[in-house]
Amino acid sequence: MPEVIYNLFVYTDGKIVTDLGFVQYNIVEDGSDEKKIEFLRARALLDHGGAYKAKVVSPEINLESYYSKHRLGTALAMFEEFFQLVNAPPDPLFAMTVVENGEVKISYSYTGSTLDLSDKTAGFVDYLVHYTSENRIDFGQMFEDDYFKAIKLLFNNGFLVSSAKLLMVFVDTVAFVEFGDEQGSFVKWLDAYTSLSSIDLEASELWEFRNGVLHMSNLHSRRVLSGKVQRLVPCVNLGATLFDKVRNEKQFDLLSLIEIIVTGVGKWVETYNVDSLKLEKFVERYDTVISDARKAYRPVAI
Repeated sequence: MPEVIYNLFVYTDGKIVTDLGFVQYNIVEDGSDEKKIEFLRARALLDHGGAYKAKVVSPEINLESYYSKHRLGTALAMFEEFFQLVNAPPDPLFAMTVVENGEVKISYSYTGSTLDLSDKTAGFVDYLVHYTSENRIDFGQMFEDDYFKAIKLLFNNGFLVSSAKLLMVFVDTVAFVEFGDEQGSFVKWLDAYTSLSSIDLEASELWEFRNGVLHMSNLHSRRVLSGKVQRLVPCVNLGATLFDKVRNEKQFDLLSLIEIIVTGVGKWVETYNVDSLKLEKFVERYDTVISDARKAYRPVAI
């Protein structure tokens, strides 16, 4: 009985996926899966022009999102309607190839396992490989390595300003990963996942602290200078937040803030256990993030 195998195509203009296509073959000869994949990849150069195609209308899939699907092994789901149309078996043998502006990208063929986009020559560790076991990402250890080791190292050695700066960068990062490049995402993430009220802080106040300390290494954002928002002053071993009405400032305990944000991260990570589609967007955005922990198969020239 012949086996049906599939050449799948993802057509893109370099920014978004515009069309999906497929060609099917009835293979009579016995042979290894590897040889069948080699056949499909060789045929891709000819097949892409005459493939059965359908436009991608909604939801829009950008190219970065497509590659995150690859990395998580979920890209095949895009072709589910095609497979239903031809009564394909549950686990079809296929090669999936990108066609960008008419040019076949054989180097980005995909055959079923997750696509390894780690580029050791570029000096980056693939965090999905390093931090994934039993099909789960160890977010806690990843964020510990990428951010909190440095935050705690700075804090424990008395570099409080630098520790606070890196903490603000971390919130910027997780807010971007959650909401994208959206105005107000810093405050939105803090309001959604942390309980700043337990130390008498507001997310809007922390945003102004972030603006001053990151941009100018001071405590004076424009809104603070105008008196619209209280100035925040990081301290240690403070206990409760202290208010100074004369200076219109709050002194807060930096360690308590770090602990609150860590707890918020745990709450945030739990959302990935109940919404698997969020993971694709996480990978798409976190792929753009660099860190000390993930730089390094070769020295960085300075």
